Amino acid sequence: MKLNPKNILIAVEINNPCKESLIEFFKGSDFSDCHVTLAHVFEIHQYINEFTPYTYPPEDQINTIKEEVENHLKVWEGDLFAAGKEPSQVSRVCFFHASPKEGMIDYINEHKFDLAIVATRKKSGLGQIFSSSFAQALCNSVETPILVLKEKNS
Repeated sequence: MKLNPKNILIAVEINNPCKESLIEFFKGSDFSDCHVTLAHVFEIHQYINEFTPYTYPPEDQINTIKEEVENHLKVWEGDLFAAGKEPSQVSRVCFFHASPKEGMIDYINEHKFDLAIVATRKKSGLGQIFSSSFAQALCNSVETPILVLKEKNS
């Protein structure tokens, strides 16, 4: 199977230590005829406080959070594509979901990307035993080919 992706999704965790792995991978890459989507899912939390439901983030903070995340994604965009040819088009997407894994799975399946890229941290101890990682969930749940990059060695 020859892979020539034109519509690529990069799943971004804002405070991801794997950013360096992504930057290293993209050095010298030519994305000039590709559409790249940088996507982040912000988790919605729901609590019950003295019999009153509470949701975080509250509705009045959603636009502010979206703007802040999109600003972070602009920085990611500059860092990722600085050493190669920039994509012909870049989209920055931030959306909210109760489960970031499920939200990203739904987004990928809905938009029919040619390739999805996700970076993953090294696990140690008990983390190696359980395979409930974000990357593993994507690999198990979408038809789109998934490229998993490991955290760059320190």
